[in-house]
Amino acid sequence: MLTAGAYREQVWDELQARRACAYPLPPHGHCPNFTHARKAAAQLLAHPQVAALHTLIVGPERALYPLRTLALKAGKTLYVPHQKKRAGPGT
Repeated sequence: MLTAGAYREQVWDELQARRACAYPLPPHGHCPNFTHARKAAAQLLAHPQVAALHTLIVGPERALYPLRTLALKAGKTLYVPHQKKRAGPGT
């Protein structure tokens, strides 16, 4: 049985091998952009269960930008969680 971390590594490796990632590269260590994100977002919003929703919670990651954009154009209300940043010098 794979750990969550090992499974993530496999997914990142596969995305990179299939050249399915967009900038920034490599995809490892973050939520990667992928080449057909806009198409995937459109398909998700067309799904009957999602299309019936008036409000969506969508993460702030760059990879989800197409989903947020298309959802707003479709008249959905969006909640985007604030990314917590580590305290550092000057904060």
